[in-house]
Amino acid sequence: MMRAITLQSPAKVNLHLEIGGKRDDGFHDLCSLFQIVSLADTITIRSLKESEKTCSIHGNFSCDSEDNLICRAYRIFSDHYGIKTSVEVTVDKRIPEGAGLGGGSSNAATTLKGLRDLFSVSADNGELARMGADLGSDVPFFCLGPLAMVSGRGENVVSLNRPRTLPLVLVLPDFPVSTGAAYRWLDEGRNLDYPAVSCDLDFAALYDRSPRQWPFFNSFTPVLRERYPLIGQVIDTLSSEEALYTDVSGSGSAVFGIFTDETAARRAALVLKGKKNLKQVLTIETLAIFPDSILQ
Repeated sequence: MMRAITLQSPAKVNLHLEIGGKRDDGFHDLCSLFQIVSLADTITIRSLKESEKTCSIHGNFSCDSEDNLICRAYRIFSDHYGIKTSVEVTVDKRIPEGAGLGGGSSNAATTLKGLRDLFSVSADNGELARMGADLGSDVPFFCLGPLAMVSGRGENVVSLNRPRTLPLVLVLPDFPVSTGAAYRWLDEGRNLDYPAVSCDLDFAALYDRSPRQWPFFNSFTPVLRERYPLIGQVIDTLSSEEALYTDVSGSGSAVFGIFTDETAARRAALVLKGKKNLKQVLTIETLAIFPDSILQ
């Protein structure tokens, strides 16, 4: 009998992102604080009768199915657990690419979770996170989240207690930012003279403060402000509209602001919706738990 499971695949924002020097493996050391948000793709995974062990995808993607992280996650999972059943995956995409919101990594982690539940495999989220590290630096977080300190190249994830639901305005400019280009600009601007990165701060205690008191920052923000004046204008507008905290997520191009309540967030969103060259302005929230899945 064909079975299916439907899951929400949430985006994330980086409340803090400090980038260090380049490692021997080509990645950069980082120290970051991730939290999932209520913007999400919807993924439905169906098991098929065929036994060719294939993965087919339906959705609006810019890459071929074979290169998509969803099918790569299926191949890793099926090889590891001996699954011989083919799957069909349908994705309703809402998370834009090139925005620093982790959509592809979230899709991969959500696929691993969905396959585990669909095929009744005994594997905890830690095991899936270790498997997901081969797919991308942000995948382990999406296996573990919803609020975590992330270090190394992204493979070291320490979940934090007491995640909060906070009103958030997410602003999506009408252009993407290439992660590779953002790192290159950062390298060029620093002349490869990087400060040491340390995750020794008590991130749990800092997060518990009012967002207005957060000492967090994003290493990419000065570079992106210089390259894309619109990003700086959005940050400044959110600040002037009484955002408690505002910054770029990841390597951009998305900008977010955190507010005291939904009314204040909606008021700021209305101001931003009148500006040019913005693709979307969304009033959403940070999430304290992952959304439930539905097994059919």
